[in-house]
Amino acid sequence: MRYIPRLLRRGLFNLFAWSVILLIALPLVWMITTSIKPQSELFLIPPAFFPEEVTFEHYRRLLTETPFLTYLRNSVILAGGTTVLVIVVATLGAHSLVRFSYPGRETIAGAVLFTYLLPSVVLVIPLYFLMAALGLVNSLFSLVIAYTTFALPYALWLLRSFMSAIPPDLEAAAMVDGASRFRAFIDVILPQAAPGIISTALFTTLLGVPVLVKSSSRETLFPALLQDALRSVDADLGAALGVANFQGGDAECEAALIEHSEVISVYGSDETVTAMTARAGGKALIAHGHGVSVAYCAARSLEAARIGATIEGLSLDVCAYDQRGCLSPQLIYVDAATRDTALDFAARLAEDGLRPMSRTLPRGPLPVSIGASQAQWRGIAEVEGTLLQGDGYSVSVRDPEPIRWSPAYRNVTVALVGGIDEALGAMEAIGPHLKCVGTDAASIADVRERLANSSTLNAYACAIGEMQTPPLDAPADGQPIWHGLIRPSQASESR
Repeated sequence: MRYIPRLLRRGLFNLFAWSVILLIALPLVWMITTSIKPQSELFLIPPAFFPEEVTFEHYRRLLTETPFLTYLRNSVILAGGTTVLVIVVATLGAHSLVRFSYPGRETIAGAVLFTYLLPSVVLVIPLYFLMAALGLVNSLFSLVIAYTTFALPYALWLLRSFMSAIPPDLEAAAMVDGASRFRAFIDVILPQAAPGIISTALFTTLLGVPVLVKSSSRETLFPALLQDALRSVDADLGAALGVANFQGGDAECEAALIEHSEVISVYGSDETVTAMTARAGGKALIAHGHGVSVAYCAARSLEAARIGATIEGLSLDVCAYDQRGCLSPQLIYVDAATRDTALDFAARLAEDGLRPMSRTLPRGPLPVSIGASQAQWRGIAEVEGTLLQGDGYSVSVRDPEPIRWSPAYRNVTVALVGGIDEALGAMEAIGPHLKCVGTDAASIADVRERLANSSTLNAYACAIGEMQTPPLDAPADGQPIWHGLIRPSQASESR
């Protein structure tokens, strides 16, 4: 009986330990199960822990459609190079601080600890100037040096504590037996300090993995640092960048900003563009006003092996943000041989795509004004063609022309066309308001070529399912995002 309390304590301890392990491992397991879920299951409410259907499509696209392997290679080189360099320097430095007596030893140790207390951002500008002077800008080696600078102080102090716990007699005994100091360090000190070296290597490796950080729109430190760096390199270049921070809606500040600007780039509704145009006077203004987007489904995307992915991608594009953004597809041009094929596609879009999305990604509240417009749009759509509707969505099947825009909020039109040229011809009526054309992966190159040759369309093409997640360098109205904001220098013009 006297063993029962001991067994009970051990059982409770094991239960507690495994509970903690499972709690810590839960986010990792959740990430893994989420990665093998189809797109339609990612927004389930309530969420499901295990997928109903397992898919490796996300991994396929990651490895074949993105430069992920290049990023992985760079990360391995960066993390590995930083770890090796930090461990070598920190191990030798820690041994020196523990085993050798020389003037200023404790001062050096304190200075190393002090540098670790400094925020990393303070070192960004000096490191940049150093790398520029050495010709190492835009190289992995420069990042290895930078991460070594951040990790070395902590690694040195961590290894110092491990080194100080090793009895000096062990090293002395090895030297009495004829080993050199370096041989004693290799054969005696390093094996004893192995746990500390491994711990320090793990810390340094995690620090060496690059992380992309996007600062808040209210963040002013990084723009200010960039401005100071530019001024240090070239006074005229530094003067080209100004950092302004004021409360939105402050008319006086906005007027002052406009007055001192050469070029104004405006993103917003047509009303916003009109208002800014009136206030800008004679200033150069780059307007990015209201826009709409469409999708084009080639005949091959409607084949039995592909139509499921097509429906899934289109449903996500339509339901994200409830079609209120300029990148949401209002029209879906379908390359179908007959109207019955287009009707079958619309039925599948409604039943297999939009209806499940009502459960996994519910539509937001419908404003009263939109409700009236929706009732009118659906009534006209039912008269002009075929209307398929459900709880919170509707699909209209009609001719591609004339275009009748929906009130958004998951009301979409499917239009029958006889190929990509007829679809692009119908898009011509949209003109410069067309922002994006989503299409199947096999048709992206053809759509891009025709958009580039069009005299009225400035849209860009992307894959279906990615319309609402444009890349950072996606064109704006057919131009790079920096269009009109760069002025050639006199040196460039003289060339």
